[in-house]
Amino acid sequence: MHGGGNEYAGFEELDRSKGINLGLLRRVLPLFAPHRKLFAFCFLLMGCASLLSLAGPLLLKRAIDEDIPAGNQKGLMLTLGLFLFCQALVHVLGYAHTVITGIAGQRIMARLKLDLFDVLMGLSMDFFDKTPVGRIMSRVENDVETLSMLFAQTVLALAGSAVMFAGMAAVMLVVDVKLAFVTFAILPFMVIIAAAFSRVSAPLFLNVRRKYADVTSFISECVQGSQSLRLSNADGFARDRMAGIAGDYFRSQWKAELSVIFLWNSIMFFEIVGLALVLWVGGGWALEGDLTIGVLVLFIGYIRQLFGPIRALSEQLNVIQRGQASSRRVFHLLDMKPSVADPAEPKPWLGFESTIEFRNVTFSYDGRKKALDGVSFTIRKGERVAVLGLTGSGKTTLASLLCRFYDPTGGSILADGIDIREMRQRDLRAKTGLILQDVFLFPGDISGNVRLGREDLPQEKVEAACVTAKAHEFISALPLGYSTVLSERGQNLSTGQRQLLAFARALAADPEILILDEATSSVDGKTESLIQEAMATLLRGRTSLIIAHRLTSILHADRVLVLHEGRLVEEGTHADLLAAGGRYAAFFRLQFGNHANGGASGTCAAADGSSGLSPALAEGPGAAQ
Repeated sequence: MHGGGNEYAGFEELDRSKGINLGLLRRVLPLFAPHRKLFAFCFLLMGCASLLSLAGPLLLKRAIDEDIPAGNQKGLMLTLGLFLFCQALVHVLGYAHTVITGIAGQRIMARLKLDLFDVLMGLSMDFFDKTPVGRIMSRVENDVETLSMLFAQTVLALAGSAVMFAGMAAVMLVVDVKLAFVTFAILPFMVIIAAAFSRVSAPLFLNVRRKYADVTSFISECVQGSQSLRLSNADGFARDRMAGIAGDYFRSQWKAELSVIFLWNSIMFFEIVGLALVLWVGGGWALEGDLTIGVLVLFIGYIRQLFGPIRALSEQLNVIQRGQASSRRVFHLLDMKPSVADPAEPKPWLGFESTIEFRNVTFSYDGRKKALDGVSFTIRKGERVAVLGLTGSGKTTLASLLCRFYDPTGGSILADGIDIREMRQRDLRAKTGLILQDVFLFPGDISGNVRLGREDLPQEKVEAACVTAKAHEFISALPLGYSTVLSERGQNLSTGQRQLLAFARALAADPEILILDEATSSVDGKTESLIQEAMATLLRGRTSLIIAHRLTSILHADRVLVLHEGRLVEEGTHADLLAAGGRYAAFFRLQFGNHANGGASGTCAAADGSSGLSPALAEGPGAAQ
């Protein structure tokens, strides 16, 4: 299980820049382009609300300096009525702005998630080998939502605050230049504090996002492996590990929040300083008759309004830093390229005609240990080739390379003389079927899992594929038949039933080349018998590569390849390899015991090409024993 170490550091972007990153802003702006009219309307609403907010202190000044001294009760009521109307309109415009920006933000978030999904589906298997599911989910869900909130709400709010600040500064300069400059004296100190906060908090919030990804990743792993944890009585161990990871997240969050609290309290302190400064200087001028009480009230009102946006900015800086950290991570994922890519000018491959050739193929997953080392063989069209070997000998790697989930680190794989790296992956995989031991079934009904994206496939063909794959009987016994909804990974079906559905899926796809990777392991004898019948139908007339531990799965192969530590050590027919007395013969004796000699002689004597085994051996090792 992944415990938040550095083994996945390659997935974490390395941008540790401090402060506001304008490059990220340029990356984000194109996201707004489809919604520019909506955002322009939002800016208009915010501009109107900001200008109306400026009217409040001006109306109070009028009431204090003109209406009250003149005893103009009608004028005072009119002024107060305008004041209340402006405040109400500000709130209405603010509500409309919030609703519209929320809609725009959700649209941007949906589009960004779809873009990330497209990137993820295009990445090569080595990325998923090294990256925990929880870490990917953190990018797609949490980081995208933070980014959306930042630019759909925060940026617009800051723009409105900027309009309000400019308007207030202009009014104060017009009303009283000297007192305006007294008020502005505190601004440089606030700018210095905000800049320092930006530099200090940027790496802190980036670390928060990383630690949060560790938490989600570990939870995802534990949920997926909950059965194994309980079987091993390791739930206490998992809880202790979770406590450690959650503790790291808490400490990173605490440090980041501490910087926000410092900024907030600094802003509050300077608001008090500003009010005290205006009352001290302005109050003195008012006592001397150089300033009216209305002007003093106007400046006090504007200071309160001025620090409202500044307080909002201090809160938004928190969101900005979180959003900046999230945007780095999101764009890092968007910029990732698959290690296995289609060529710029792919060669067409319309159909399999003659041979598949592995030519001196070498491959390593980590760049150090070789999973395959100089493997060469040829599969002719219509031929059944079996692959045998101990665990870790490279059998599954052969299948992965043939499907081009990875590219060889040396040598080449050719289909009809064309290097598969020179053709489109979709063309290759459209003609290739792969059935694994661990069948993946998606949430949805049985028919949808058999179709697997081929929505134009009629129900009759779906059911026909299931009949041929020996799956129709158990499907018909289900209460809802083919409409039965499967749980996650098809856990409401047995292992054998899931395997039969995998065969039905392959039959529905009708591939020209079929790869079976341990397709009959981990099932009972009766189910294996059904699978063997389905295999016989599925393999008929198809070129196939059969990977298995059980020899019953490969006895009828035209040719057998034996791998050992990544090398091809034996190649030949079943009878020839038994006669040679090498590794294949040892495998045979290990599985069939005392029946090995009879099986060998029977196989050699058979003239019709069949295995020549006794009925007991043909049924499998269990029956032989």
